[in-house]
Amino acid sequence: LVSLQGIHEGLAREDFEAVARMARLSGRAAPVAAPPGLGQALPGEFRELGGATHMAFDQLAMDALEVGDVQLSLEQLGGLMQNCIQCHARYRLPD
Repeated sequence: LVSLQGIHEGLAREDFEAVARMARLSGRAAPVAAPPGLGQALPGEFRELGGATHMAFDQLAMDALEVGDVQLSLEQLGGLMQNCIQCHARYRLPD
């Protein structure tokens, strides 16, 4: 959520450096911060969706810097958020 908020704030100011910086927080480098062994403990489907989502955040960061188009970034963000919604709906702790 911190990344999403920061991306939105950066887009509102058309600050693509900030958009890229915030997107990278949830990019492929993000799983490095996960506890050792966590990846192996998660279902394959979860890892697949998570990997695609992390790569999409990195793509958003690259495109923000290279293209600098608010509309493109918003479209990419919408797709990313669909991944977030799918994952959070499918994988949640029991009530």
